[in-house]
Amino acid sequence: DEVSQFMSEAYSILSSYQRVEIIMMCCDAEVHSVKKVTSLQEATTFEVKGGGGTDFRPVFEELKNHHSEFD
Repeated sequence: DEVSQFMSEAYSILSSYQRVEIIMMCCDAEVHSVKKVTSLQEATTFEVKGGGGTDFRPVFEELKNHHSEFD
């Protein structure tokens, strides 16, 4: 249910703006996949993985180390 809600929000953002880039990350206690998405078509191919515990520190490390150009 949460994944469906998240994807709905991502689709809404991508539909509302002509030029937008979203970094989609699938994580639980680690980052499993990262994809830069600029269109609805790209968003539909994002694969959800994981299912373990929850720890957001790896997400912030990923952003700090590989995606510092985003606000």
